[in-house]
Amino acid sequence: QQYHGIKIYNAISVFALKENKVAYFKSAMIDHITQKIKTDKPSTSPLQGINAALKHLNLEYNTTLKQIKAEGNKFTFEQSFIANHPITAELVYVTSANKKFLQLAWNVSIDVKGQNHWWNVRVDATTGEFIQKNDYVTSCSFTPFVNQNSSENFYSPMPQPVPNNPTTGGTYNVFPFPIDAPNSGSRSS
Repeated sequence: QQYHGIKIYNAISVFALKENKVAYFKSAMIDHITQKIKTDKPSTSPLQGINAALKHLNLEYNTTLKQIKAEGNKFTFEQSFIANHPITAELVYVTSANKKFLQLAWNVSIDVKGQNHWWNVRVDATTGEFIQKNDYVTSCSFTPFVNQNSSENFYSPMPQPVPNNPTTGGTYNVFPFPIDAPNSGSRSS
């Protein structure tokens, strides 16, 4: 969803089709947009948005980044020694925490060099204040699970195939709800 050519961050809808018919629909579209927008003109530049994001991430540097591309509301800057890829700043609207208004923001994407983080940071495009962030990088660790009810650590190995019994049909092991992974608990049959 967008308004006057500016995307509304995370305002998307999901459709599931079955036999060419909508089987499921979930909307995250924003209604009454004109009443929720305070401004559509940024008071800060894309570079100031990037600098605010870098400051929030505690990434110090001693150089001015050079803009290498501009397409509509999206600006691309050289990565310099800060990032693995060019840094982007895109003008977006972000829904406020109370969902009563839409805040104009710079959505800054930076794949930090030497770290295991690819940050997506939103900063207010009028004040430069931090709004929110998320990291595109996620990590999983299959370390031993600590059972909250005891001090015992255990590791649940991957399931082994169970031979089919022709008289009872096939069998299998499951992780009962709310267990979601082998390191979160034991299987049951």
